[in-house]
Amino acid sequence: MNKKLFSRTKNNKGQIQQVFIYIITIIIVGAILLIGYKTIGGVLNKGCEAQRASFVSDIQSFISKYNSYGDKHLKVMNAPCDYDTVCFVDSSKISDQSFTFNSNSIIQSSVKDGIEENIFIVKGTGQDQITDPIGFDNNIVIDTGSGAICIKQQNGRFRLLFEGQGKNVKVDYAPLENSAIPRTKFVLES
Repeated sequence: MNKKLFSRTKNNKGQIQQVFIYIITIIIVGAILLIGYKTIGGVLNKGCEAQRASFVSDIQSFISKYNSYGDKHLKVMNAPCDYDTVCFVDSSKISDQSFTFNSNSIIQSSVKDGIEENIFIVKGTGQDQITDPIGFDNNIVIDTGSGAICIKQQNGRFRLLFEGQGKNVKVDYAPLENSAIPRTKFVLES
């Protein structure tokens, strides 16, 4: 009878060990999945930051490069991350208390408060809208009544027209190739 009791205890110990092995395996696999998820998320976030930095650098480069009077350059730029709109504010409007821009209250507040930011990227709409200031350039001219313009991306790309005005550069939406504006008016670059 003692042998049967000893045999059962041995089986129970084996079963308990097997349960612990399963639990430890589940914990290790869970930890690996969590670490992998965080690593992939970090890589994607860094990729997004790199896209934004490159986008800002390119815009500022174009503004300084395309300021020769009368030059018109069309630039087709990839939209960074999942942003769908880029907005520009005429640099002379910074600190202008009469500035109104109903399309985006954050941009309006920023300009009225005198914050030196006049290039913004926007994603989402309504309550979910996120507006990020990404730069300032003192040579931006916007030829609209409000002194600001927002340009929506099309198929993941922004079409921007840079028109040199001497020291300054007028930034505008670039029409599609099949529009009424003759192609000889601007240089197409991508």
